[in-house]
Amino acid sequence: MSKAKDRTPRQIREALGFDRRSWARVLGVTPKTIERWDIGVCTPVGLADEIMRALNQVLNEGVPGADIHSRITLGLGAFIATELVALAKKRTT
Repeated sequence: MSKAKDRTPRQIREALGFDRRSWARVLGVTPKTIERWDIGVCTPVGLADEIMRALNQVLNEGVPGADIHSRITLGLGAFIATELVALAKKRTT
């Protein structure tokens, strides 16, 4: 089993295959906020931080970014953590 990796917000976004504008719509923030996360000026807080941690964990469990991307619906403003858990469990069975 490989060691868990702490990804930056940019690495998570890129692993999922989102550009800044699309990722901003998913998370309910501005593209400028995503740019600031990408360059390390600031980091996600609150719900965005929790979503990023959950995404990092599921990526560490081996779920392909493309599988996660296909389950995210733009305009929801947040990705539901239970969907991530269900996807991870499905991959291990």
